[in-house]
Amino acid sequence: VDEVGEDANEPGEFNSISPIGDDEPFDILAEVEIMGTSTYTSELEGIFTTGGILPDAQGAFKGYLTTYSADTILCPEYLLDGVGTSTKLNINALVNNGAYTPDEKAKMIADTLAAGGVPDVERQQMAVNIIDFIDSDDTVTTYLDVVPDPDVTYYGVEKTPYINEVEAKPGGDEFIELYNPYGTETNIAGWTITGTSMGTITIDAGATMGTDTYYVIADGGAADEIELGMDLVDNGEELTLKTSPASGSKTVQVTNYGPPSGSPSKTVSLDDPRPPWSWASGTSNTIGAENDPSIFNPTFGSDNWTYVTYPSSFVIANRRFSNKGYLCYIHTGNPWTSFAVDTTDVFEYITITDPSMDGIDNDGDDDIDSADTGLQTGDIDGPEYRIHGLINVNTASTKVLQSLPNINSTIGDAIDTGGKPYTSIGDLVANVSQITGAGTKWEEEETIRSISNLITTRSNVFTVYVTAQVTDDTGTDVFAEKRIMAIVDRSVDPIRVRYFRWITE
Repeated sequence: VDEVGEDANEPGEFNSISPIGDDEPFDILAEVEIMGTSTYTSELEGIFTTGGILPDAQGAFKGYLTTYSADTILCPEYLLDGVGTSTKLNINALVNNGAYTPDEKAKMIADTLAAGGVPDVERQQMAVNIIDFIDSDDTVTTYLDVVPDPDVTYYGVEKTPYINEVEAKPGGDEFIELYNPYGTETNIAGWTITGTSMGTITIDAGATMGTDTYYVIADGGAADEIELGMDLVDNGEELTLKTSPASGSKTVQVTNYGPPSGSPSKTVSLDDPRPPWSWASGTSNTIGAENDPSIFNPTFGSDNWTYVTYPSSFVIANRRFSNKGYLCYIHTGNPWTSFAVDTTDVFEYITITDPSMDGIDNDGDDDIDSADTGLQTGDIDGPEYRIHGLINVNTASTKVLQSLPNINSTIGDAIDTGGKPYTSIGDLVANVSQITGAGTKWEEEETIRSISNLITTRSNVFTVYVTAQVTDDTGTDVFAEKRIMAIVDRSVDPIRVRYFRWITE
């Protein structure tokens, strides 16, 4: 019963081990009853009977229902910032944790991606992109990786315009083009572009860029802004794009547009405008328009964008991941390519649901989150690592799988017959093509996003049956027999036997 002032579904309401107040979730005895080994009349049986399902018919639920299942946030041990850990990284909590610097956050995310099999350089780029995807500010995250020699700085992807095309032509007719690929208007008045040799250009007052628009700064001709004597270095120089001083002069882009391949009088431009920025020279300039098709090719990457659909690839949520599938929105740094779950085991090392960081006493021992070490006096069930209610795709029937969003009978049957046991969610997606839909990459991944928080490939709660017999030497004649049934929970440390019963004697 929800009393006055009590939330309809407060965080611990469905904790079967230690329910809050008068909350009465279905407990372990209801689980035993589903397994058909108890004469106890549970609340669950009463609900079924009231609904017209007779006790004899309730045995059919054995393969479809459970009231007691759990996964954990534990994973294979890996190095996180130089220290071994066996708990998944909560990326939502990390990104929003002010106790860590951006470099520390990026390093930890990169370590986790490395554990999941993401290669060097790509994982560092993804790390800053994840931070900028989740955080709510408009500041481009930078990460200084000091491991390589020389050091490498990675720049995140925010909703911002970029320097997209440059012409450094000896004798004049020079320009710098900005491109805004995002669905928001950006005020660029007062923004600056500084070259190592060129000096600094300050963009005119009142300048704005709408969705999918260009802004051209040139030393003459048709342009949005005229800057005489730009004097760009014809074989390349480093350009730094920053927001206005009124907005904090935040660094947006640092890139060297040269040396171009071919004649220095040719325009250099980008294929994918997101970092890291790789410049190439084309056959002609495309000032104020889509870049030279010999360079700009959104169909090239593994996401299978087209010249019509590519604007949809520019996604920055500026909010927490709703599910682990959001990781597939993250740009890898390779042109027109975002993360694909079927090529790595990253989902086995990250979480967005963390009972050790939720501010709730999940096991009823009066200790919460990090204070619940599992070693304190009065501890129940060890540290708070358990996540309830996930469906194991390796053991669930087709009908159970169809209870998941966007899983129809075709997909359910394909999962059931597609190559069990699946070792990870990535392995599941790689082996069951029916999970992948049709359309753009975001449409193809709708199903895996919708189920990524609801499934697992491992079980932690088992029903164990043991039969002991006394027989003759040949095993033909049975003189005595005993059978026991136990529900064993390995999601806690030490492993617990939640229920034990002699079945026959």
